[in-house]
Amino acid sequence: MLQEAIFQSSVSTIITVFDPKGRITHMNKAAETILGYQAENLIGRETPLIFHDPVEVAAYDEELSIINGKRRVLLLCDGRALGGT
Repeated sequence: MLQEAIFQSSVSTIITVFDPKGRITHMNKAAETILGYQAENLIGRETPLIFHDPVEVAAYDEELSIINGKRRVLLLCDGRALGGT
């Protein structure tokens, strides 16, 4: 109960909790307000694609791949590669 009160007390910081597969398991009220989504619509969903434009995510991933010298393929929940590749 105290942990939940602390979790919800932040009014200007998004706090989300994820399981090992990257699915949202819990989020605070500030996350709902700032992101414009209700918790029940996000719990169980994967990120970051629910918060960002897939094209933007793919571009950032490409930038990180160049910086790190590694090529990754980001997969959507349905198994398709992000960006259609």
